[in-house]
Amino acid sequence: MSTLAVTTLEMVATDTLPEFEFQYLEDDEVTPIDITGFTITMKIKRPSPSALLTKTMTITDAALGKFKVEWTTGDVVAGKQKAHVIIVDTLSKQITFKGIFFEIAEAL
Repeated sequence: MSTLAVTTLEMVATDTLPEFEFQYLEDDEVTPIDITGFTITMKIKRPSPSALLTKTMTITDAALGKFKVEWTTGDVVAGKQKAHVIIVDTLSKQITFKGIFFEIAEAL
């Protein structure tokens, strides 16, 4: 088994920063898992404009198990949202991490 540190992430609608970085770790929550060749996506259930947003994550340091999500215009909409991170290894084995929540405030 392995872990992915998760939390509630806060942003304002229309933001394109910050990029959120994650680290894939062994159960000891210290030892990184090498993600060389892995495919990582984030699926976010949004209230609108379309119910599901799928983002391909960018691997920033494969040996240390680090990857991030980058936002583009239109990705971040107001409301409470939940997300899953899906990690697929080089043998096409998949693990899904849930429990990631977004609190997105209306832009003023």
